[in-house]
Parts: sequence; structure tokens; C-alpha cells
Amino acid sequence: MRFIRTCAFIVLTGAAVLFDGSSIPAAASTPPPPTTSAVAEDTRDPVLPRQGARPTVQFGDGTIHVDRLKPYENAWLVTLRNRKTGAVLAERSIWTETLLPAREADGREVFSWSSSAVVYRGGGDIAKPDLAKMTMRVASNLDIFDAKTLAPIRSWHHFVNGEILGVSVDGTHVDWSDAASETAAPETHRFDLPAPAYDLDGGFFAVLAPLVDLRVGNSGVLPGVGDKDTPVKGYSFRVVRRETIQAGYYGSAETTVVEIYEPRSDELFTFWVVDRPPYVLRFTVPGDTYDQDFEELGHTGPIDWNFPR
Repeated sequence: MRFIRTCAFIVLTGAAVLFDGSSIPAAASTPPPPTTSAVAEDTRDPVLPRQGARPTVQFGDGTIHVDRLKPYENAWLVTLRNRKTGAVLAERSIWTETLLPAREADGREVFSWSSSAVVYRGGGDIAKPDLAKMTMRVASNLDIFDAKTLAPIRSWHHFVNGEILGVSVDGTHVDWSDAASETAAPETHRFDLPAPAYDLDGGFFAVLAPLVDLRVGNSGVLPGVGDKDTPVKGYSFRVVRRETIQAGYYGSAETTVVEIYEPRSDELFTFWVVDRPPYVLRFTVPGDTYDQDFEELGHTGPIDWNFPR
């Protein structure tokens, strides 16, 4: 599972007031828990293609509403559940994301996106944690990209398993470096993309989830930078439904549910989004061993683990 990453702890306070002074649309009443259900095979409409999906979105064709993206900070409480036993683990962590405007030395306006978490492993069931057996791991991501087009420039990813991935993109030319650890010799490659693509590794596709047309039923396949063997990889997405959720300090909020398939880790991410900062108010990630739920910080309600896979 390559999505968890590392580090700064951000404390969020106050009501649902956004960067522009407006507020997230509030729901009329306290919502019921999510009613999603897991299915053995994908029977929803439209069917979401997975491995080997060919991109249907062309870079810069207007599918991604870049003008919607504004600076933000956000933090989530991460909870893990053992898929086999159903036990909620003591391995909780805080996930943070920050998007800031910046300027390159040549004057180019860019965004800097960072995400991080301190991840604890071991310790058993949350009801009976064994702190002596817990180990701390860290992971982090940094992406620099064009503020007007989202064209990738460079990124660096330190995954929770110790792997380090670096990507630099100049138009359609890619310099790619991947090392198993900080001390391991990196594998490096240079290759060209058949067409411009987004750098979506390290979970950056979460930034794009609120930027698609949020009309229910909308779907497509985003082009993402791959590797020398598969230069462009397809990230399938679809807009599923509207849903009211409890979103931590933001309270009750009307959201749109967007699903994105991540081909590298073969995982289906579900995002509960709004079309303004802080954009993603909840997301879930089913894994082979552990299911993960990312709740807006401050939410203490029960988790519905029956999310799509």
C-alpha cells in the first residue's frame, strides 16, 4: 500500500470557514452512516475499468477544472482494520496535506503540494494496544507543478515501506529514479511520453478528484506518468453520488462521492469531496490486508467499513 506518507501535525480549529471566507454547504440534519456496499465484481454504471485502462482524458482538454484549485491545508485521522479478522488496529496516524503557491527561479508560477504522516505499525487491537511492540515509520510526498495547467515539473516520494521515488518531467520527457531504501542504489531511467500526462504517483490523484466535472455519472480515465515499460498509466474515475457526511470540525456537509482506481497499487480509492478548499473531507482505501479510513480530523462517529473495493 503506497498511499500512506508522513510528518507534520496540523491542528484545525473553528467552524467550516474556508480560505475565501465562505463555508461548506451544511446539511439540514444529521446524516445516516454511508450506505455503500462491497461487491464481488463491479456492477455499477458506468463500469470502472482497472488495469490497462486507456486514457480518455487528454491533458489540458478542460476535463480538469484547474481554476477550481486554491491553496489549502487539511488533516485526517487514519484508522486501519484487519481485513481477515475485522479488528480495528491500534495503528492510528494523522495524515496532513498542504497546497501552497510558489514561484520558480525563472518566474514560472507553480503550486507546491506536500502530504505526510507518521505511521505506527504493530501494537495489536485498539482495545488492547501493546505500545512496546509498536514501531514508527514515516512517509512523505512533495510535488511541484504548473499552477495554470497542473503540468508536472518534479516530485519526490518516500513511501512507508522505505521506497524512494523521484520523477522529473519536462514536457513529455521523464527522468525517473526508484530506490528500495535510502541506502540502496537507485534504478534510473529516461523515457518519453506519447503525450503529456499528469504526475499522479504518491496519491497526487487525490488533488484531481474534486477538480473533475462533479456531475453524477461522469467518468473517464486520467493519463498518469508511468515507467519505462508503461510510460502512461490510466487512472479510471467516476462520479458516483451525492452524500451528506459528518466531516470533523466542518460539521455536517453535502459532498460528492468520486471513485479513482490507482493502477500501481491496484486499489480503489473513494473520496467524499466538495468543490472548494479543503476539497476532500473523507476517503477510504481497501487493501489486501488492511482497510483504511481517512476521516476529517475531529470526527468521532462510527466507521462504516463496508466501502467499495
